[in-house]
Amino acid sequence: MSQRLEAIASLVQAGTVPADIGTDHAYVPVMLVKQGICTKAYACDVAKGPLESAKHTITSEGLEGQVIPVLSDGFSSVPEDADAAVITGMGCTTAIKILEEGMDRLSAMKQIVLSVNNHTDDMRRWISDHGFTILDEAFVSEAGHNYEIEVFCTASHTQYSEEEIVLGPVLKEKGDAEYIRYISSCADTMTKLLAFPSAETEKRRQKKSIYDAYLQKVKETV
Repeated sequence: MSQRLEAIASLVQAGTVPADIGTDHAYVPVMLVKQGICTKAYACDVAKGPLESAKHTITSEGLEGQVIPVLSDGFSSVPEDADAAVITGMGCTTAIKILEEGMDRLSAMKQIVLSVNNHTDDMRRWISDHGFTILDEAFVSEAGHNYEIEVFCTASHTQYSEEEIVLGPVLKEKGDAEYIRYISSCADTMTKLLAFPSAETEKRRQKKSIYDAYLQKVKETV
C-alpha cells in the first residue's frame, strides 16, 4: 500500500464510520477496517466501473458487510450513519464541488480528510473562507509526487492568514524535514516563474516571499 494512502488512513479518527468519496478501488476503507481503526466504512463512487473494482477488493479481503459499496454522486447517497468523510485523489475544483453540493451533510461529519492533486492552497482558502477549522495536516512525498493532506471540520474558526493558507497552519509548525525540502523546491519554482511576467506575477511574488520567510525562520532555529 502506498505511503500516501497509509498517511490518509492514519488521520481518520478511530471509531468513526467514514465514507470514502471517489473510492476507486476501496483501498482506504478496506485498510481502515483491516487495521481495526473503524469497524464499518462506506466505499462510494459516482461511476459503476470503479465501484465494481471496489467490490472486487472488498470481496477479496473478505470484508463484505463491513466495507459497503455505495453508488453516490458526492454525498448525495451517502448513508446517514456516516460521520466522517475521505475525499482524495482528485483536483481541487472537483473536491470543492463535492463539498459545496454536500454542504448540508458537513456539520454531521466529525472530520473530513482531504488530499487534492493540485492547488492545495486554494483548498485551504475554501476552508478558511467558510470559517471551518483545520484539525491536522500531513505531507507525503512519494514516487516523484508531493501530497498535502488536510483534515478539517465545520467548527468555527477565524480566517487563516495568507501564510497559513500557503504553507498549511499545521504543516508549518510541524516542520518535517521532507516538508521543508518541498517548500524549498516551491521557492525555487517561484523564482523561475517570476522570470516570465504574467497575470500570476503578483500572486507568485507573494508566495515566494512567504516561502523565503519561512525557510529563513527554519534556518535561524536550527
